[in-house]
Amino acid sequence: MQPTHATSQNIPESKASFLIGFLSVGSLLGRLLFGRISDFDFVNRLYLYQTSLLIMAVTTTLFPLATTYTVLILYTLLFGVFDGAFVALIAVLTTDIVGSDMLPSALGFLYFVISVPTMTGSLIAGIYQTVLIRISSLIGSLSRN
Repeated sequence: MQPTHATSQNIPESKASFLIGFLSVGSLLGRLLFGRISDFDFVNRLYLYQTSLLIMAVTTTLFPLATTYTVLILYTLLFGVFDGAFVALIAVLTTDIVGSDMLPSALGFLYFVISVPTMTGSLIAGIYQTVLIRISSLIGSLSRN
């Protein structure tokens, strides 16, 4: 979605394609950073996880306001870092909540539940974007008449 948004903001495709790389770098840094932070005894892992989800939600809500390449890079890195926290903490939190005896079943179910929006999210977003484009072009053509 970032490259598509970037090209809609008149950013060349050659630069827009780098945004996925920035997302990957941010995710790697987030996994390393938050994986290490969560090892400290004084850190509440659940709060850390919830904070990372909140920051991801806020940055995604503000994403349409990103109209320059610099701001898109900042968004992509920030989202990537906290997505990395999500990935690093999900198995650890599951272990904390259900214990090691129930961990295989709990992780299997958890990853199944996560896979549904992961597989369908892009499809739904694409359909939504197509419908919005058609509606806006229809409204534009009606207003000219």
